Amino acid sequence: MITKAKKELINEVATLQRELDETKLALDYANHELSILEKENNLYLEISRSSGLASLLDILGVQIESIRGIDGFLVNLIDPEYSCLVCEKIVLPEEFKGIAPTYQKYKHSLGKKDVNVAAYNNKHVLYVNSKNIDEYPDSKARFQRWKIHGLACIPLMYGNSTPIGVLQIFSQTRDIPTKVEKLAEGCSNFFCSQLKNSMRIAELERLETTFKKAHDEQKKFLEFVEKENHLAKVGQVYEHFLQEMLFRYKFDLAGIVIKEEDKLVVQQNIVIDEQYSSILEEWNEYYKKVTYDIDPFDGATSTAFCQKTHLIVRDVMEVLHLPMSEKDRRALKILKTPRTFLFVPIIRGEEIIGIVWLITLSQPIAISDNDLAVIQMLGRFLGAVIENAETYEVVEAQKDEISELNICLEQKISELNESLEDLKQTQDYLVQTEKMAALGGLVAGVAHEINTPVGIGVTTASHLKDRTLWINSLYQDGAITHGALKSYLSVAIESTDIILQNMGRAAELINSFKQIAVDQTCDYLRKFKIKEYIDEILVSVGPNFKNTPFEIEVICPQEFEINSYPGAISQILTNLLMNSLIHGFEHADQGTINIEVVKRKDVVYLSYQDTGCGIAEENVTRIFEPFYTTKRGQGGSGLGLQIVYNQVTQTLCGKICCQSTFGKGVKFDLEFPVDLENFDPVIE
Repeated sequence: MITKAKKELINEVATLQRELDETKLALDYANHELSILEKENNLYLEISRSSGLASLLDILGVQIESIRGIDGFLVNLIDPEYSCLVCEKIVLPEEFKGIAPTYQKYKHSLGKKDVNVAAYNNKHVLYVNSKNIDEYPDSKARFQRWKIHGLACIPLMYGNSTPIGVLQIFSQTRDIPTKVEKLAEGCSNFFCSQLKNSMRIAELERLETTFKKAHDEQKKFLEFVEKENHLAKVGQVYEHFLQEMLFRYKFDLAGIVIKEEDKLVVQQNIVIDEQYSSILEEWNEYYKKVTYDIDPFDGATSTAFCQKTHLIVRDVMEVLHLPMSEKDRRALKILKTPRTFLFVPIIRGEEIIGIVWLITLSQPIAISDNDLAVIQMLGRFLGAVIENAETYEVVEAQKDEISELNICLEQKISELNESLEDLKQTQDYLVQTEKMAALGGLVAGVAHEINTPVGIGVTTASHLKDRTLWINSLYQDGAITHGALKSYLSVAIESTDIILQNMGRAAELINSFKQIAVDQTCDYLRKFKIKEYIDEILVSVGPNFKNTPFEIEVICPQEFEINSYPGAISQILTNLLMNSLIHGFEHADQGTINIEVVKRKDVVYLSYQDTGCGIAEENVTRIFEPFYTTKRGQGGSGLGLQIVYNQVTQTLCGKICCQSTFGKGVKFDLEFPVDLENFDPVIE
């Protein structure tokens, strides 16, 4: 009995021991699960408390780095326009950490054959090693440069079907095991929802910052453009542009390199901080002797030029150990402590003509996408301004010739002094801006027309003086005869008639031009009859059309009176007429310009049409763009029709459109208020 009871007791204890062990195992499992939940909860809490996209990516980076078997990783997120993947987080092995900032914000276009793009587009994990890297040629260079053995690209999915980016993990010693990829994928899944929200918030913050800066940037840019457009020398353009770059941004040294034949030649360098004056002096001496070949291997400047794109070295001190041209290495020694380099192409039309250097000499700086976009735009603007400055130098030379002619006329014909002085002052003012360039042409034409009657007057006056001296000599000698006196009086009467006739013609030309010149330089709102004013404009441009086979027809009610800015209308029609003459009728043997004006209710409808060569279809939509011209390099600045557009839409509060078929002429339709003083644009 005792033995049986003892056995039952032993069995019962064993059972209890098994249950106790099972309970302990269950408790350990529960504690393990609780620990995992606590870690997940803490991670969720840390994620929820993150202050932005950068801090969230830092948290993700810590989690990825904690996974064994990963030597480096990149987080590439889709940009707001869904056009490319942008590298927002990068961690490289120790030997490559110095170049990691260079790849920050690197963009992978969705059209490239890149492993990140493929994983994003296909929405599934891609494993890559030396056996299949050739399938992704746009990734191969980085694969080899970073000594990667194997990598995995994991799409970051928001929900079940929407990718928001790619996590790339890699190893330098082996292929990425499936287990490691799954751990990284599971880790990244925790972040996808919050990443999406942070991306939205970051984009909203970016837009808000952009909007806040937009007004100030626009104001600064317009002031800068106005100053640049007033400069008539290329050297002045260089200096003012570089000063503006140093004042606007945190660079210490700026320079301009321009293509001359088959070399890139340094034109000018400046600093604004005197502590760098000695460096600038040595830098300038170096580049008096050194030029760059048009070869991407001849230096960073040549690389940016050949690739026709900007180049950023965020911190030179971190890449000094990398291969570079001997020219660049010697230049960096002169700078002593170079940090951030930015190379920006100078574009004229579609052609690259040079490079702008922007360099810091003490601390590296961050260049925002917005600042970079503005600087690149300024590089394009600089290309146009350089071309304009070259044109201005020619205009200045012409202006000097006209001034000399005016001085000569003032000395010989005193009665024309005041009118010619007004004309000269008008010229001096108008040539300062492209907006008034057309009037400069009119001045030259009128001056040429004046020269003929004035020349005849001077010649006749000189002849009369000689005859007067002759008759006076006879009188002094007491040898004057009736015949001599009669001959002298005949010459005097004929000469005075010729002088009066030609001086009258000169005065008529000046008076016909005077009102147009005054309106274009000192325009004010007034009432005038538009038909009479158009006729005055045609008189002013008449010298340009003289001896040409082209006819101008005007259809307009004689008594049609408007209350507007006559100078704006003069500027519009002058530009259109000169465009037809220079461009439309360039190779024509005959042609007609029709100007028709009608009134409908309170609106003036003005139609301008010529029978010239017309405008190519692909160019019609661009003719009102600033600096757009088909005469680049032939004196065309690309501002004539842009001035017309601004005068119509801003000064006259109207509208303008263009219709053209190549080979069949062009037509401009304008409409603007009859009474601008009482015009309410809000009601309209």
